[in-house]
Amino acid sequence: MIACFNSFPEVIFSDGTDKKNNRGYPLYQIMVQGCLGAARPVFYALIRNETIPIITGVLQAFAGFAGEEEIQKTQVVMSDKCSNEASAIKTVLPWARHFGMYILPWRKKTSL
Repeated sequence: MIACFNSFPEVIFSDGTDKKNNRGYPLYQIMVQGCLGAARPVFYALIRNETIPIITGVLQAFAGFAGEEEIQKTQVVMSDKCSNEASAIKTVLPWARHFGMYILPWRKKTSL
């Protein structure tokens, strides 16, 4: 068994769900890449909407949780192609490279 204690590595993944709960609020999730290469969730926030001030606040709360020394290690932030998310990332983590990706929706196909 390999012990793995890296707390907040250099790669962060962030995204919000598409209002899937019964109140229509997005669930925002931040994941980090662990020492074995797998992503693991480390921070959740139920948010009112995905505006720049709210996403910025979530990222600032995460940065406070992680601590200044650890958050400075962040080199890459990956998210979807949301312009609000990109603006918030540039505000909170200006030194990190941001990669926005198109996320294709996964839909279960059923036949009746």
